[in-house]
Amino acid sequence: MLVALVLVALATGALVATASSVGRGLVAARHDRAATAFALARLDELRAGPRVSGADTVTDSDSTVLARRWTAQPGRGWPDALDVAVSWSTQRVVLETEALP
Repeated sequence: MLVALVLVALATGALVATASSVGRGLVAARHDRAATAFALARLDELRAGPRVSGADTVTDSDSTVLARRWTAQPGRGWPDALDVAVSWSTQRVVLETEALP
């Protein structure tokens, strides 16, 4: 019976550790998704409208502040270079593309 209790305790510990790891992964994936959507929205605006550099912030659904910076560099005969970087905590998402003038 003692051996069975030890095995149950070990299995419970492993299950808790796995659940905790999965939870952190889901939160990270949610932040990545929100940051990517935030960056894509600015890239679409840069493609369509005036291409000027700037920065702003937004708070996502779980109160994480996402800071966004974008730059637009004229291509001088080549497509304009557009990039958007979204950062939060210690992570960052960067999207780069080109657009015809």
